[in-house]
Amino acid sequence: DETTDTSYQDFVPAGQFFCYIITVVDHYGTESEKSNEECHKVLVSSPKNLVITGDVKRVMFEWKKMTGAEIYNIYTVDKETESKTLLTKTKQGFYEHKDLEFDKEFCYKVSCVDADGDEGPLSPVQCGWVLPPPHITLIEKRFVEGSGNEILDGREHGWIIATIVNDGRSPARELKPWLEPIGDAITPSLKIDSVAMTPKLDMGDTLTIHFPIYAKLKIESGERNFNIRVGEFTGLDLEPEPISFTTLKVIAPNLVVTDFAIDNEWGQHYIPKNEMVTFSVRVQNLSEGKSDTVSVRFRRDSSFVSEDADELHQFGFVNAGEYLDFKFEIMSREDKFTVYIELYDYFETQKTIPLHLETMKKYKGADDLIIVETPYPDDLTVGAAPIIPELMTGIPKGSTERGTIGIVLGNLDFWNPEIPGKSSTSDNVRMVREYFHDLFGMEDHAIIPSQFWLYSERISSRDLQAIFDPDLG
Repeated sequence: DETTDTSYQDFVPAGQFFCYIITVVDHYGTESEKSNEECHKVLVSSPKNLVITGDVKRVMFEWKKMTGAEIYNIYTVDKETESKTLLTKTKQGFYEHKDLEFDKEFCYKVSCVDADGDEGPLSPVQCGWVLPPPHITLIEKRFVEGSGNEILDGREHGWIIATIVNDGRSPARELKPWLEPIGDAITPSLKIDSVAMTPKLDMGDTLTIHFPIYAKLKIESGERNFNIRVGEFTGLDLEPEPISFTTLKVIAPNLVVTDFAIDNEWGQHYIPKNEMVTFSVRVQNLSEGKSDTVSVRFRRDSSFVSEDADELHQFGFVNAGEYLDFKFEIMSREDKFTVYIELYDYFETQKTIPLHLETMKKYKGADDLIIVETPYPDDLTVGAAPIIPELMTGIPKGSTERGTIGIVLGNLDFWNPEIPGKSSTSDNVRMVREYFHDLFGMEDHAIIPSQFWLYSERISSRDLQAIFDPDLG
């Protein structure tokens, strides 16, 4: 630059060295030799817009970043002696002095340091007053659940509700509620959700906290003891507050095969040998308990064949008394065979139910399957193996050379009330018929009625007239 004065000002950024050389030019334009070189820099002044604010257990700093400043030095200052001590160095435009005593004043000075490590002038003393402590007090606690019986049952939601107040002299910050289990309060069947952090609770304000609790289906019976805890930013946490509630083990389900049915393509309800029929099974939960899942599987052996797209039938939630129906196709190679039904519930209870079946025996149809009502029986068995009398075993096989017709009659009731009927008559008729069939070698069509399985509920007078019709010889 040029000037006619003997003084000059150069406005330059702080924190950098600038070097200068001066020459003189006469009125003829002749320039003199150069002067010696002088180098100087302007130190970075103290931060502008410096704000120091006291808070809970901390003092917060904020200032405008200065051009040329690489580091900011923060000093603590003793107001009585005016002595200073370096507290920290930072490159940011803010700082927090933490873990300070409550209800006390702290004073500071701040300076800027440039890239060469040269420190500029200190700022004036500024002070921040640390706030008095907050204080958290529990004013209410209770346990509630969905049914209103004050017991947490299986598959039920509940809540521990706590209300706190900040009755201290400064805001409470970063409140983190949690439940501390005592002893064996926590088991895999009890679920407790976390609660979100509350950023700030001002003086005199209250906060209601809901701790969500859920009992799974396999919940155990017992007393659950916890401490209500609330952590606070400064460490002034809520004193542990005990609370307890009771959980009740649910009644286990009781899966039972309550009925089964046979349907064939002729609309009848018996199993012809080597013919495909529809086998329907009803499984019912004979309990007040519930099951989240149910699986039904059947086992086969070489005595019959089956067609079932889903050999393992899986179901979802099954309520008390609820029933499930499924069916599949079977064809028997034997006169007697057994189907095994395996039942699994959510409580890992496994049952194997044998259903003993016979060909040429009348069963009910799928439309007639029963529903068991409460009170549920202690024991219910269907498809039990028949008890074979000794007279029915070892019947020799025989035959006759001449044509023979056999008529088997059994009377359960008599007109004369003095003559009692017997419940064993039906079985006796069956035994005599077996002797006709095996010992005399008579075919079914030669024994009246030939379709004996259709007459398990007795024959009518019309049937007798048809059998003994003289016009038929």
